[in-house]
Amino acid sequence: MKMNATSTRKTRFESIGTYLPEKVVSTTELMSKGEADFFKLVDLQEITGIENRHVRSDCEDSYTLAIDAAKECLKNSKYEAQDLDIIIYTGITQMKGSAKQFLYEPAMSLYIKNTLGAESAMNIDISNGCAGMLNGVYILDAMIKSGTVRNGMVVDGECITSAAEAAIKEIDNVFDEQFASLTLGDAGAAVILDGAADDGEGIDFTYFLTAAEHAELCIGLPSEQGNGIVMYTKAKEIHDAAIDLIAPLLDDALVKNGKDIDDFDYYLAHQTSTRALASGGRRLKRHFDRDIDLLINVPQCGNTASTTHFVALHRYLRENTVKKGTRIMFAAQASGLVLGCVLATIGNMEV
Repeated sequence: MKMNATSTRKTRFESIGTYLPEKVVSTTELMSKGEADFFKLVDLQEITGIENRHVRSDCEDSYTLAIDAAKECLKNSKYEAQDLDIIIYTGITQMKGSAKQFLYEPAMSLYIKNTLGAESAMNIDISNGCAGMLNGVYILDAMIKSGTVRNGMVVDGECITSAAEAAIKEIDNVFDEQFASLTLGDAGAAVILDGAADDGEGIDFTYFLTAAEHAELCIGLPSEQGNGIVMYTKAKEIHDAAIDLIAPLLDDALVKNGKDIDDFDYYLAHQTSTRALASGGRRLKRHFDRDIDLLINVPQCGNTASTTHFVALHRYLRENTVKKGTRIMFAAQASGLVLGCVLATIGNMEV
């Protein structure tokens, strides 16, 4: 591939696209499928704040969710597919041809590249739990700033509700480590990054770390009782560890970037449940001694894994809560334990 990329001081989110499957399953409907007694006794909606989640149809999978999001992203962009220098796929799930059939080779990004017609683009796959999309942004941001590429797309299709389907069949008590799987929803998301010509927008800083001592707190693997995947999560332990570690990480990121918490309008964390988000907000309020305005999208979408930040961003752009000049602190909290942040000022993004 030949290109004439030059280094740039700052990158930006140039465009965004999402895709939510048409099928919506309420928490009440989901819990009614469980046969164990506890499904009748537990109010999952009260515990999580999740009313609904989108669930892929039988003809949808990770690939189709990603393609639909990528096409919308390109529709909202000044770029055509053939203008892209790189495509990075960042999903946990890599289903193609079946919602329960994992694809290992060739890379999902190659299929996406070929379908979109991005003939000259490089392509790579990255998987890092629910931090995937933000990690993709981290890598693409560095590639653009170094002059390796001029632009690129980070794209993701999370066909993750198969873990919820397994949980419904296998859970028999509220303390089961598959309980968090009941919060999951399917979604596709894509963002295009390029160099920012306007100082009034752009990605100011990206910062990640892994606290590997907590690696066993959330594990995904094939189900032993049927097709699909299962997720085992020590929910309280991973939440407590993430809250304890994220505040000092944010301190470090702000110092390194010469920013203060007051420089940001909103805090956009990984969307797990309203209770967890509120708990994290209270912890940050105590740490920074100020109210933290949270962007919350989980009630109508559930936890859409690595797409959650951009599914939420798309919604708030559409509602005009987020607009040109809005400053957002994106925070990653993922199994690993992966923690990180992306500090960004939003430009004139169409949705």
